[in-house]
Amino acid sequence: MSVVELIFITLFLLGSGVVYLLQKALLPAIAYQTASINACVMGTFLTPMLYLAFQ
Repeated sequence: MSVVELIFITLFLLGSGVVYLLQKALLPAIAYQTASINACVMGTFLTPMLYLAFQ
């Protein structure tokens, strides 16, 4: 295992830890935002399809 690999693994683990902590702290807000974004996207795509389906 080379030094570069060790550096990459260390950075990866640090990054994973940071992401985990951010998820623990911000998960409710992120989940809410994601849900509303998904709702907007679904609405945007489904409305024309439903419109065409019921023509």
